[in-house]
Amino acid sequence: MVGQYQSLSIVAGPWKQVEYRGNKVGGCSAACNGCVALMTTNPDEYLALSFPGVDYDHLDLAVDMAITRGNAESVIITGKREPTKHPQQVSDILEHLQRNGVNVVKEIQTNALDIMQPAYVDRNGWLDEWYDHGLRVVSLSVVDVEDRANTEYFCRGDNKYPNLENTVTTLQNKGFTVRLSLIMTHPYVDTPDDVERVVDYCREFDQVQLSIRPMRRTRDPPNFPAGKKVWDWVGKNTLSEAELQKIADHITANTKAPDDISEYLAHDGVLYDYKGPKRNKRAQNLAFIDCITHQPEKEMADGVRRQLIYYTNGRISRDWTHRSNFIVDIGKEARAWIAHELAKKK
Repeated sequence: MVGQYQSLSIVAGPWKQVEYRGNKVGGCSAACNGCVALMTTNPDEYLALSFPGVDYDHLDLAVDMAITRGNAESVIITGKREPTKHPQQVSDILEHLQRNGVNVVKEIQTNALDIMQPAYVDRNGWLDEWYDHGLRVVSLSVVDVEDRANTEYFCRGDNKYPNLENTVTTLQNKGFTVRLSLIMTHPYVDTPDDVERVVDYCREFDQVQLSIRPMRRTRDPPNFPAGKKVWDWVGKNTLSEAELQKIADHITANTKAPDDISEYLAHDGVLYDYKGPKRNKRAQNLAFIDCITHQPEKEMADGVRRQLIYYTNGRISRDWTHRSNFIVDIGKEARAWIAHELAKKK
């Protein structure tokens, strides 16, 4: 049944750093070689994606489409860059959803490079405020559970990835459910033994969720330099289909269907109650899913779309890679802001 959705994705955080209420907000602290945003975003979109406000009329429309009529079970605040770099916008979105009775699970996806700073973790800081406004899940993007590997992938210069154990523990102590959203790529997690190592790490915590997925690139190379550079890097470092199949076979060989399968997800994803090769360890929540692949034929067959995508500038779309596939375009307030920014450059 067309029109059903798994989730509503809200794209927050300006693409580039801009002024908002006297503060500089937006951009991204990470420097990922495999940055999906750089690969899938044409530079002529950067300004429109830098609007620091929120188009609430279009947000309400997206909520109605995805949740009220589409039965989506979650709201996921994500970003083309890093949503936590504009914490006030995140707070405003959560407060608006709470005030309007949007009672579904609310999650934020983050690279975690900023959220351990005092402004976020201190008492009555941003994390506490977001929790009070209904945020319940924090999904941490990682390529490994070792700080060295995450530093190598996410950081440049003297910057270091925050200690993952401390981040997870801090978030759990504040009441959040934590998910490690792990992207499998060379030379980090790329074998069944690596997956077992990551699963064992998660077992050390009290109920940390884990999702693993392969790094993917768009079918066709981008026609702009920044995107092409990422596209080439991903092509060299993504796991082969044979390597992915080996990991999938390892997981299925060490699970018993249907007892160890918690849920079948859209687009062939599976949520496992994973107990390990000898089935003698505590069960670990493990979702094996795919990345941002565009699969309209599966959506038609399943009757469920992966997500409806709402951008804070008002644009509403159904997929990440096709620019022409939008339902509602940028709203009036964002258009006025864009015109003002362009006028300043003249």
